[in-house]
Amino acid sequence: MAAFNLRKLDLNLLTVLEQLLDCRHVSQAASVLNMSQPAVSRALARLREQFDDPLLVKTPNGYRLTKRAILIHNQLQQVLLGVREMMQCEEFDPARFKGEFKIAALDYEMFVVIPRLMARLRETAPGISIQVMQYDPHIGLLSSFNNGIDLILYSTDDAPEGIFKQKLFSDNYAIVMSNTHPLAKKEISVKAYCTLKHAIVSGDGIKPTDIDKALKQLKRKRDVILSVPHFALAPKIVVNSDFVMTMPSKLIKYIGETENICLKKLPLTMADFFIEQFWHELNHYDPVHRWLRQQVKEVVDGL
Repeated sequence: MAAFNLRKLDLNLLTVLEQLLDCRHVSQAASVLNMSQPAVSRALARLREQFDDPLLVKTPNGYRLTKRAILIHNQLQQVLLGVREMMQCEEFDPARFKGEFKIAALDYEMFVVIPRLMARLRETAPGISIQVMQYDPHIGLLSSFNNGIDLILYSTDDAPEGIFKQKLFSDNYAIVMSNTHPLAKKEISVKAYCTLKHAIVSGDGIKPTDIDKALKQLKRKRDVILSVPHFALAPKIVVNSDFVMTMPSKLIKYIGETENICLKKLPLTMADFFIEQFWHELNHYDPVHRWLRQQVKEVVDGL
């Protein structure tokens, strides 16, 4: 049997056919469909032509279905049920969901976001597991998503087409030093700041940062003699030395709260920077992914 060309069938007529076969009456079907009786009558005429069958036959006892219509009725119910299930968004229940997500971030975002997020998920979605991975800015957002990352926590203005982002919170910089540092109880000027021994966090070694660029505008330069790849090393570096580090102020509160260190105001005016979450357009409308993004946003609101 040759395959029927669906392009010849107006699929909009199937919902009309469904009601005609259910109601077995043109006027009643029109009422259910919120259509005029003439419109339903015209639709029935087109259906009769397309199916090459009268479908509904008027008798003294009302309309009766033809044998073809009875067969169509049983099949049509299954077809339309499948279409409706296909079009209906699956309801997401966090408490019953089981799955894994991969989140990429630098250690700053890890410190601030991940502990809060996991505490929330253990209560609301214990079946979700999170694999946190180190984000590599050299690879970039798009390549990271192509390699299976679900969500990226980062700060950048460079988001390619097809990547969505949402601001999570803002931060600025502060100086961290040992409580025993000679300047721990003094106000630090730009001149004094530049004479200090600085350690920085960098994955690329000792290279100019935003702080160095701001100092250059003032025709100043600081003395950077150490670079480390992770913020977690900061307290151990400064607590027993004369090193200072300039770090995001919110991060200092997390990694240095139990250490013998103090936070000092940066003697430079720096614009706030924003931490954002990024995701690929393929996941934009996914209900589970949307729920996870909402949890990330909620756990950092108010920071």
